[in-house]
Amino acid sequence: MPKRRCQDMQQRIADMWSQPSAFGEEDEPASVYLSIIANRYALVKGAQLIRDELLLSFNKPGYHNKNKSSHSPHLAQCAANLSLPSVLTTCGYTMCGDRICQSRALSQYKSMIAGRFGSMTEGGENKPEFFFATGGGTDSGPTLAHVTVGHALDSAIKKKMYTKNAESCFLCNIDVCTHCGHLEVGPGHSHNFLGNTYDGVGAVYGLAQESVFRDPRPTCGAIVGMISNFNMQNPVHVRLRNDLGEANFNYLKNNDVQADDGSSVRFLIAAAIIAIQGMRNTLDALGPGGELDERGVGHMTAQVQVNNREGFETILYCARATVFNGVITEQGLGTDASKFTAQMVTNKDGVQQVKLIYDGVQDSEALPIVVRTYDMKSESEHADMDTEEGIDVHMRPLSRSASWADMQRAAEEMMADEALDSDSDMSMASSHSVRKRSLQNKLGSRPRSKRGSLAKDQEPMEKSTELVVKTADKEGGIGFYWACVLVSAFYIALLSITLVFFSQGSVAGIQLPFFQTQSMPLRN
Repeated sequence: MPKRRCQDMQQRIADMWSQPSAFGEEDEPASVYLSIIANRYALVKGAQLIRDELLLSFNKPGYHNKNKSSHSPHLAQCAANLSLPSVLTTCGYTMCGDRICQSRALSQYKSMIAGRFGSMTEGGENKPEFFFATGGGTDSGPTLAHVTVGHALDSAIKKKMYTKNAESCFLCNIDVCTHCGHLEVGPGHSHNFLGNTYDGVGAVYGLAQESVFRDPRPTCGAIVGMISNFNMQNPVHVRLRNDLGEANFNYLKNNDVQADDGSSVRFLIAAAIIAIQGMRNTLDALGPGGELDERGVGHMTAQVQVNNREGFETILYCARATVFNGVITEQGLGTDASKFTAQMVTNKDGVQQVKLIYDGVQDSEALPIVVRTYDMKSESEHADMDTEEGIDVHMRPLSRSASWADMQRAAEEMMADEALDSDSDMSMASSHSVRKRSLQNKLGSRPRSKRGSLAKDQEPMEKSTELVVKTADKEGGIGFYWACVLVSAFYIALLSITLVFFSQGSVAGIQLPFFQTQSMPLRN
């Protein structure tokens, strides 16, 4: 492999971080999404963007079209030219499954972000990775990273891309989102929520009126319920509280944080922290966890969707981050609830919207860019996790510590231990034989040596039936076989006699009255 790798990507990441972004302010979804799009296009600038599955036809040029009797060689013309610097991209998105979130903001995300950086089917449809965890955020950051990378980056595709050009990379885009309701109270009105009465204040974040025909309800119900009425037996509450942090949980449970006009924003702060922590958990899996190799780049964001009545949503952009080659870079709001304040601002259309301020930094574009490093796995370590059978490294279990040789050696040791016991107890031999064949079937269709090739002393699998019969003979299975044959012969003979008995109407001179025919008088 060339020594010089992805130097252009290093520069593109630096260029991306030179672009300012605003955090903590409610804004139109399109405005926030365009800021994210600008960052991601900066990461692929000057490279060939590969997201269409047809561009991957270099991997299987002999694709067979089931609708025709011949192959479809013309699809090879769609293959990307891998001699050019290329970036293979995928896109993941998390959000609470609450139906109030399935509206305009999600539709715009699909068309604006997923339509540019998510994979595309052969039929031209976008296929981003969508995860709808209750309460939003992530069910598991490591699982989110593992699945999103593994589905996009086959080992064969990775190998061809990386060997053709030293600047080719893989870009994994993931957006971690939560949501929070927004209910206007306004002068002359009052509303009671969780024992607090809001009289004439601007808004309550944590409540949403889904329709003019419905009463307001807690939104997100999982986050509001976790803080106001935590249930240890509820795994969603446990997960959200873990992401929120114990100090933040206690602070927000006991303090109704308010904006400068009295609007309640504590549940909005909780939703922002959970989204940011979910982003960080996933970053740790992509980088230190080893999901991305030396050519893998991760771009992540944390967002809160603010639910308003009649499907009018806004997005509160919380944080952005990149992970590449041993470095994690992050900018945005933090995760200490006690450092949040809020004020209401008027947007260009005269609508009051919230602005979260973290650690006293009024200008959100001036929030510090934090850099941390981690030990990077080398390409050789990633290559060790591949096998000669071509199993995708990213589809392995999360520990990824056991190779084919390890599994084979463990199986041989287990079977050897059982073989020692079989000398003293013949009944163990039968179960050992069954377990051995079952284990071989699980590990692969053919037993392999430590090098992954066929063991010379092993018979081909075509003779497996013969081996099973011989084993049955040795273990006494022959008695059962002949018993089945004799019983079958007995029943065949009995059936034959019965057929003769009924067809002739007599057996050994005995007349069968129910088979004798009698003439019946005709009716006049």
